Amino acid sequence: MLRIVALACLWAGQVALAADCPASSPRWREQVLQEVNALRAVGGPCGEAAAFGPAGAIKWSPGLEAVASAQAAWIAIRGDLLHVGPRGERLAARAAAVSYRFALVAENLAAGQRSDAEVVAAWRASPGHCVNLLHPELTEAALSCVSSPGGPWWVMTLGHPQ
Repeated sequence: MLRIVALACLWAGQVALAADCPASSPRWREQVLQEVNALRAVGGPCGEAAAFGPAGAIKWSPGLEAVASAQAAWIAIRGDLLHVGPRGERLAARAAAVSYRFALVAENLAAGQRSDAEVVAAWRASPGHCVNLLHPELTEAALSCVSSPGGPWWVMTLGHPQ
């Protein structure tokens, strides 16, 4: 599995430099966290799925970054939004494979949004994705973006470490 993650990260690094993804901006990670944390600070409804009060800020997770990068590369290669990895492994198995010890993990996927603000807004408008953004027990996150046909392809992994 680690070989797959390494290959996927290498491939993602090669294609993520395209203008479609914000990776060319040195502050894109901080901008994403600011956008998500602004939503969390207010809370609110997630459609009919749930409603949340204000939640604490999430912080960037290098462990979750490996999971997000590998999955973004995989879905870009496949050209499809999938919550399973190359061997059919679900998020929990992918997180465990990179030694991310978690009590809770979640994943948001998207394709086609041209900026971090646009993808965060799309996730906020989707009840299931919104729950992941606003859930107070999710305290860490990472985001990856890969440019390829049909994309950009976005993956945000969120977690609560053990």
